[in-house]
Parts: sequence; C-alpha cells; structure tokens
Amino acid sequence: MSRRSSNTKSPTKPKNKKNTDSLSSSSPKEKLYDCSKCRSNVKDEDDGLMCEMCFAWFHRKCANISEAKYRVLSQSDGTEDGILWFCKECVNAQRSGHQVVAQKLDSVLGLIQELREELATVKKQKEILEENFDSRVKNIISEEREKERRKDSVVFYNIEDSHSSEEECAEKDKDILNSIIGPLKEGANVDNSCVSIMRLGTKKDSSKPRPLKVAFKDGSGLKRKVLKSKEEGKWEKKFSNIKVSPDRTQLEREEYRTLVKELIQRKENGEKDIIIRNNKIVSINSVPLPDRNGQKRSGQ
Repeated sequence: MSRRSSNTKSPTKPKNKKNTDSLSSSSPKEKLYDCSKCRSNVKDEDDGLMCEMCFAWFHRKCANISEAKYRVLSQSDGTEDGILWFCKECVNAQRSGHQVVAQKLDSVLGLIQELREELATVKKQKEILEENFDSRVKNIISEEREKERRKDSVVFYNIEDSHSSEEECAEKDKDILNSIIGPLKEGANVDNSCVSIMRLGTKKDSSKPRPLKVAFKDGSGLKRKVLKSKEEGKWEKKFSNIKVSPDRTQLEREEYRTLVKELIQRKENGEKDIIIRNNKIVSINSVPLPDRNGQKRSGQ
C-alpha cells in the first residue's frame, strides 16, 4: 500500500518523476499513465493507485481494491510512516524472492554446520596426529638412546653355561673371550678391553646356554673385529658352534626376526644362495669373500 500523496493522487501528478522525464512533453496526458491491468488510461476522475515498487498505475477495480480500502489509502498522510501499497505482481515477486532468500539462507546455514563438523573432525585429527607425532618422536629418541648404549656391545650364543657357581662360570666365560679377542688386537683381553660381561636371563637346569652379552670399551674397535672375524671364519675350530651378533634393541630384534622369516619363506619358494647382510636379504654372490691372504674378493 502507498501514501495518499503518491499512490492515490491524480495520474497527471505522479510520484514517479522518472516516468514523466522519459516521455515526450508533447505526449497526451491520458497516455502517460495506462492501467497496468486493463491497459486503458487512468484518468483524473478515476480512482487510481500507484505501486510503490514498480511505479505502475492501476484502476481501483482493476487492482481489486474495495472502496473502503481505497478511502483508507486516500487518507494516508503521505509521510514516511504512511501506508504503502504494492501491486499483486510485486507482492508475489517479493514473496518469491523471500522464499529464494530463505532457501539460500537454509543452504548457507547447512553449509556452515557441515563446515563446523568438518572443522571439529580436522581438530580431532590434528590432536591425534600431534599425539602420534609426540609418541613417535619419543620412541625415536628412546630407540636412538638404546642404540647408543648398545653400540659397543655384542651377544654370544652357544657358549657353554656352566652349572657350577656364578663365579666359576664367569671365569670360564673370560677364558673363552680371551681366546677369541686376543688374536684380534695385540694385548687385548677381557680385563683391559671390556666394560661388562653378563649372562642374559635366569640360569636354569637346561641344555641351552644363556646368551652372553659383552660390552667393549668405547673406541676399542673390538666389536667390529669380533663380528668381522666370525664372518670371515677366523675363529679357532673349537669355537665354530659359537655365534655372535650385534647387541640389538627390541625394535631391531623384531625387524631381524621378520627378516629371518622372509628369508626362510623365500628359500622354501625355491630361491638359493641368499643370506642376510646389513639387515638386508642379498645374494651370496654379491657378498665379498675372504681370500687366503684375508683380503675380500667378490663371490663367484
């Protein structure tokens, strides 16, 4: 609905100044304002209304406005607080626009909710990643410390585990170790080259001897010499059943067991001449072998 000063006044004095500017001054007055419904002129003596949105004129009857309503519109004071009148087409368009806006608003609100849920998921994943990262960093640091602690140690297997007292067993272990490391480095013996010697595990009445862990002094180079001499077959024949390996961490032992299982599986599948070297399964032909002078040569 509109103000009395605009939408119910004579069509020859419209509020929509743009309409008059766009028409030639020589145009007849009666053609300036046609009823948007019946297309005939809205004359001065007719009850006419102007839509405040599209500025189109209508006969009262064409706009389906009762006389009572028209009188109310005619009595509007013309101020900004007056009654505004809109034609049916503009009202429907406005309603349709409101529906579109409402639908888009619902869509936006739905999208916002989805984004909130995704953000919550991302935050949760971030927390999990940070927790896992912290845990992995701690594990890596712990693993590296263990490797550093074990870097000069080896573990001997199948060295007879005497059933006598611990003191007598320790003396026998020293004798065997002196026989192994003595030839590897001039003047080397357990007393001047080892930090500690200990049997791993609890002593049991079993035919299987406990592993013997030996920690050499830092910088002695004996760990590498012991492992290398065993690999090259330089130990005395009486020690041929003794095995030796690096002092591996728990993680390294698990990885090595997995590697051994793979080696066994591959051999069962028909692969031949493969061994484990440097934590890898390789062909024997790719491993350098010692010649008579102790120098390494390529396998045949």
